[in-house]
Amino acid sequence: MDISWTSILTGAFSGFLGGIIPAAVAYYMGKQNVEASLKINAEKIDADRENLKLQLEQKEKELAAQFKLQTEKLHSDDIKRVCSNFLSCTNPTLFANNTFVLDTMIRSIAPLYMHCDKNYFSYFNNIIEFISERKLSLFGDRYEELSVRRQEVRRKVFALCASYKSQEMPPEVSDKIQNYFRETWKLGDCEEDLDDILALYEQHYNLALDAAKKLIWNEPIEEAPPLQWCPPADEDDI
Repeated sequence: MDISWTSILTGAFSGFLGGIIPAAVAYYMGKQNVEASLKINAEKIDADRENLKLQLEQKEKELAAQFKLQTEKLHSDDIKRVCSNFLSCTNPTLFANNTFVLDTMIRSIAPLYMHCDKNYFSYFNNIIEFISERKLSLFGDRYEELSVRRQEVRRKVFALCASYKSQEMPPEVSDKIQNYFRETWKLGDCEEDLDDILALYEQHYNLALDAAKKLIWNEPIEEAPPLQWCPPADEDDI
């Protein structure tokens, strides 16, 4: 049987094409699959990255909010502390029982001033000025002096009365007793004056106490009214 070169070449070429075409198709399909897989992976990576970004942003917001709350709480705690320190060392009862300490008040002013604006501090400044101008730091000693003097006068009156219990008093002794009584009344008037001044101070102190509450709660407040240096006159005295 004669085989022509044409047949040989045709068969060879057909065999070549029969082998390469499926391989090419397989390569192309494989490439498409790889590209599709890479695309899917890339999209997944982008989605994961975006999701992670959103999670980080949310976490940052949560941390920022938490930090803000903690900061506000610390600030509020600081305000409570400095207000409490100042108001506790300027309490009206300290002047009457002679336990007021001027140095303690002075040390409490600067921290309070740092946490206040003008309007809030005006209330605290009012009681600082009142204490200074009316010399309230001396009131404890004055109360004690008046009390001691009143007791001395009473003892003298009782002693004189006891000396003349069974006999008539000479006029000069009676006059002396009358003078002692007048002194007792004057001492009582002096003590009432101190009481009136302290009562007026307590009014300013209560205003400062209300200002401290508003400062702690961050509520607005107007500037303090002017100081009253003297108690209002009694209608009976007008």
